Amino acid sequence: MQNLYKLLFVISALVIGCSRSDVDLVFNQTPDERMSGQQQQFRQMLVQAQYGWKITNSTQLKGNFGFYMDFDFEGKKDRVCMVSDINDTSSATVQVSAYRVKLVNAPILSFETYNYIHLLSDPNPGVSGGVVGQGFKGDNEFEFVRVTSDSMFLVGRKFRTQMTLVKATRQEQEAYLNGGYLANIKAVKAVFASNKVSLFDYGGVTYQIIPNTGARRVGIMSVVNNEIRLSSGNFSFSVNGMELSDGIQMGNTLVTRILLEGDKLFIQTKRGEKIAVRSSQTALLPLNQMIGLSYMGLNLPFLANLPGTNPAGTTILKQLSLLVLAYPASYDKSEINLVWDVPNKKVIMEGLLFKGSYIYATRFRYDYDFNPATGLYKLSNKIVLAPGYATYNVSLLDTFLQNNEFSLDYYFDSGNMYGKVTSKNGSTIMTFMLY
Repeated sequence: MQNLYKLLFVISALVIGCSRSDVDLVFNQTPDERMSGQQQQFRQMLVQAQYGWKITNSTQLKGNFGFYMDFDFEGKKDRVCMVSDINDTSSATVQVSAYRVKLVNAPILSFETYNYIHLLSDPNPGVSGGVVGQGFKGDNEFEFVRVTSDSMFLVGRKFRTQMTLVKATRQEQEAYLNGGYLANIKAVKAVFASNKVSLFDYGGVTYQIIPNTGARRVGIMSVVNNEIRLSSGNFSFSVNGMELSDGIQMGNTLVTRILLEGDKLFIQTKRGEKIAVRSSQTALLPLNQMIGLSYMGLNLPFLANLPGTNPAGTTILKQLSLLVLAYPASYDKSEINLVWDVPNKKVIMEGLLFKGSYIYATRFRYDYDFNPATGLYKLSNKIVLAPGYATYNVSLLDTFLQNNEFSLDYYFDSGNMYGKVTSKNGSTIMTFMLY
């Protein structure tokens, strides 16, 4: 017992002797003090951008979206004003909401009240076209990662999406806040629509720009020594044109922006080079030479009614979507794919049903013959690779494919390029996304 008292005495003496002033602090601050300092530092960086920030914000399901934000604008503490390229309203209408830089193991930028950022994760497909229960899988809270003299880089807490902030100029700020954003977006789309096919020349090679504003992706294609080369990436709109945050490979450099100057488009490379874009009525190659090589095939997203599809085609293509709408508790969304296996002369039709992380696939495979003289495909010898739950809800498309010769061409609308399937007699037309 006496030894126990001695031990307790020693321990209490050590505890009492270890006051804060006796502890050697490696950084001359406690961890809490360092975190608090970082919190204040990041907040000051956000509010000290005199003309606000141009922002690219990624999502997991729908590419990139553009924003302009001004933190503590007009001296209003903890308030941020913003516009975004999500839709026409968000591009033209300035929205004000609450934000906070808080500490959750690290400094976090949190958007506290519902705003345009939240549209990207809204679980109701009727709000912005996202997936039931998930939206586009966008984040509302972001961790600070690193900063440079004119930029900040953040990552989403839930889906690890990327947010990049670049300081805006006074001229850019005025454009964002006074209707210039929507006007610029419409102008870019109008140039692509007017061009029909947009080409440019670089390093002795002709390139074709393939925009897909619906999917928020853009491709750049060339044909070199009879070899098709296609690179693509996500884009967002800014008041300057289109921002390609990750760049798109072009030869030995990257395309980083598509600039709008007046009514003309220009390619900008990572090296700062600027190349004029010109109009053409003819694509570099017909689609029947691209399918299965540069494009895997055709894709129809959930509830998509793409331009160019006629009523007969709509009846065929909406069949699978109607199953999802009839059983919303069972399925979140659907997709249809037509995949070309050119070396083996096969076409695979996929009807996909999604529920959370599960994908229920129905797959049929067909042999095909292609007649280069007529440009017509004929499918035969159907094999069921996977019956799945969608079997009876892709029956109209299956019947069409087995009983019709069809052509495969591009379809151009509002600057976008789609794949168009047309029956030999012209009675059925279906347009798809190219992927």
